[in-house]
Amino acid sequence: MIDIRELRVGNYVYINNKVVKVEAEDLLELKSVNRYGRDTDFLRPVLLSQAILQKIGFCRVSETTSGDLYSKGEIYVKVTGTSVFLYIVDLGTTIGVPFSYLHQFQNVLFSLFHIELTLD
Repeated sequence: MIDIRELRVGNYVYINNKVVKVEAEDLLELKSVNRYGRDTDFLRPVLLSQAILQKIGFCRVSETTSGDLYSKGEIYVKVTGTSVFLYIVDLGTTIGVPFSYLHQFQNVLFSLFHIELTLD
């Protein structure tokens, strides 16, 4: 289940088992559903994976035993197992906590870099 307060316009989530880009009207409806305590089991997060990274425009630039490095312009992420971290190339280190879900990753990249990710 997703905390509706994490969502913003442009996020991708599963609604009734279909990947949907959240629109303003969707947020209003979801907040109404949440406010009146109705069931939100129809809303699920999209798991962030290497396949999803590629769909949102990241390209694999390096493979090592410690993980795969992906980039989109000047933004780098490191994938180790099922964890995705922002990666600072100059320092050779990851920052923060791993991302599990696409909407969380979208929100951080939008906040830090003003980048709107789209699924192709």
